[in-house]
Amino acid sequence: MVTLGITAFGITTQGLIARA
Repeated sequence: MVTLGITAFGITTQGLIARA
């Protein structure tokens, strides 16, 4: 579950930075 959380957070953070 830790990996899933890190992956979900990483995708969200990277997506926000990439879109910013």
